[in-house]
Order: sequence, then C-alpha cells, then structure tokens
Amino acid sequence: FDKSLTEVAGFTPEMLMGATVTWSAIITLWASTSHAHAVQASAISAMAFGVIKQVADSVEPPQFVIPEGESPLVCLVTGANSGIGKAISAELARQGHTVLMGCRSSKKCDVAARDIANNMLGDNENDG
Repeated sequence: FDKSLTEVAGFTPEMLMGATVTWSAIITLWASTSHAHAVQASAISAMAFGVIKQVADSVEPPQFVIPEGESPLVCLVTGANSGIGKAISAELARQGHTVLMGCRSSKKCDVAARDIANNMLGDNENDG
C-alpha cells in the first residue's frame, strides 16, 4: 500500500482489507436496486478488488520455522487436499514439521499427500 495509507494514517493492511470487504458488500446491495447502479458498482468493485490485491501482496506470509533447539511440531491442517490447506500442509512439511492432513475425502487426501511428497522430493533433487 501507499505509505500515506499505512504509515502516515496508521492503517494496517488488515484494517484496509476489512474496510474494503465491507465497502464491497454495501456496493453489492446498492447495485441490486437498478441496472445503472449495477454498471457503476462493477467499476467500484474492480477498484475494491485492486485494494484487496494490494493488501494480499503487502502482507508477509507467516513462517512456521522450527526455533533453534526445539523439536518439529505436529500440525493438524483441515481442508488439506486443496487450496490454502494444501499450501499450508506443503509449507509445514517442507519446514520439517509432521503434518496431519484433515480432508473429507480420503482419496483426495491421499492424492494431495503424494503430490506434496513428490514436490518435496523434486525440490531436494534440484537442490543438489
């Protein structure tokens, strides 16, 4: 985000994201009242999603690093067969933690676990 929004005004990326999501909901309700409002709302929503993209790009992803002298964690990740859950599972496994993958479908979970393991093996082969 522009420094005037984050540093000078004191808004955190999370605050801006919350305001943007709320504004988008209000615009959606307003757009349902007429066709002209719907056209205007499309442009406003596009700007709101631009703000959301800026927030997503400005926030550092959390690092689940094993502190020196400590053992790896055992982590339970739900929805681990796709999307964010799969990405979190892969990152935790890459960092050496034991990952318990919670999924609604055991077949999809098995496929995701194999995919994560194969990607880790491929990364290790490329590293040296």
